[in-house]
Amino acid sequence: MPELPRCHLIQQLAGSRCAAPKTGAMANRSTISNAFICDKSTAENALSLAKNSFRVVGWLGRQENGFSSTVGGNSIVPKKSRLIHLVNLSMRSLHILLLIFVLSPFAAAQSFDCKLAKSPREHAVCSDEKLKVLDSAISAAYKSLRAQLSPDSAALVQSDQREWLQWLDVVCPAHGRGIADDMNRCLENEYANRERDLRQVVHIGSTVIFLRSHFLFKTGSSNEERLADNDPGFGYGSLRWPQIDIQPSRLNSAYTEWNSAVKKKAAELAVGIDPEDKNATFEAAVDASGTIDSFYTVEGANDRFIDVSLIDSGYGWGAAHPLTGQTSFLWWLDRNRELTISDVFNPHSDWQDRLTALAISNLRAQPDLKDMLGDDIEKAVKETVSDPVSWTPNRDGLTVTFGQYAIGPYAAGMPEAHINWSDLKPYLAPDLQPTTLPDPTPNRPR
Repeated sequence: MPELPRCHLIQQLAGSRCAAPKTGAMANRSTISNAFICDKSTAENALSLAKNSFRVVGWLGRQENGFSSTVGGNSIVPKKSRLIHLVNLSMRSLHILLLIFVLSPFAAAQSFDCKLAKSPREHAVCSDEKLKVLDSAISAAYKSLRAQLSPDSAALVQSDQREWLQWLDVVCPAHGRGIADDMNRCLENEYANRERDLRQVVHIGSTVIFLRSHFLFKTGSSNEERLADNDPGFGYGSLRWPQIDIQPSRLNSAYTEWNSAVKKKAAELAVGIDPEDKNATFEAAVDASGTIDSFYTVEGANDRFIDVSLIDSGYGWGAAHPLTGQTSFLWWLDRNRELTISDVFNPHSDWQDRLTALAISNLRAQPDLKDMLGDDIEKAVKETVSDPVSWTPNRDGLTVTFGQYAIGPYAAGMPEAHINWSDLKPYLAPDLQPTTLPDPTPNRPR
């Protein structure tokens, strides 16, 4: 029974039991090579579990021999205290393997007919089983996303997808060098990225929060000396941001305002904009010296409030690792503006001291973290908890995320401290109504 290991892998990941092969009409629906089978829900649970693990900041990074698909221009300056390494290649490999193991029996049709393949990328997909599965997964995700959107928004996604395909042909060339010396490896990673992107959809009643994206490629001069062994002779960038769509009505002013504000903020963070350079653009920031990547996670949303984590990462060719920063973008839909400190805390109270003490207590109570924290972290903790860019507020309480190295060594990761609203009640703003905030994101890492 050669397929038994596959079923056992799914069983272990999903916590479900593999059954004996079925016969008759049901056999064609759920059997895996006529050996042991797992039903579709089990397979989907396993894939969901794997995808949830990628909510670690920096999921999009891929590192192999100093290579990262997350992008950069020159060496990127860390943003405030939020600097992290991207996840290692083993996590990326797990995601790709799960797509192969889990989706193969239920894969949708490929995005094109292999009999009509023309480009090097299309020929590569048709000759590689892993790429075939990934291509089918992207095709299914793309069709599913467009079906959930209004005609205007679906047309925007179609334009983004076409731009991505053109970008893919140049960042994963047939005969590249440096980090682009293996076309299939490059395609595997970029296909996995795109599949994850297209499935990042949030529904709030008739409202849909969906992904927009923009991709850039900058070639270097033929006369330029290579910066490092992994320098492919070009640089590239990818910018992602969320947008709201609604059917069948038109967007109201609050949604239109948020769409504009979050797009602007995502672009600013990707560029690393500062007060001295208000005219900086993503197009100008991406150059041949590395990569810049910007993506996001919707932490919580309802018809009153949206919380989005905007993550940007840069890698310069030859650097030891990418640098990544994260910022919370917190927006009141009913007030048509960004959240301020006074929306949450009474400015005349000692809320900073109280929040600092609670955060330290919560951090030191975490078994995997307590031995990594220094004795004197109060100043660093207070600096982080005092800035809303580190906050994730929801109905249950306030989570504060600390940047890499902010309060401990690299091994500490990006620690989080969760504080219940009841412990902050005397310090809260009178108008704050925590029960009207979004529910916490399911399976959010703590």
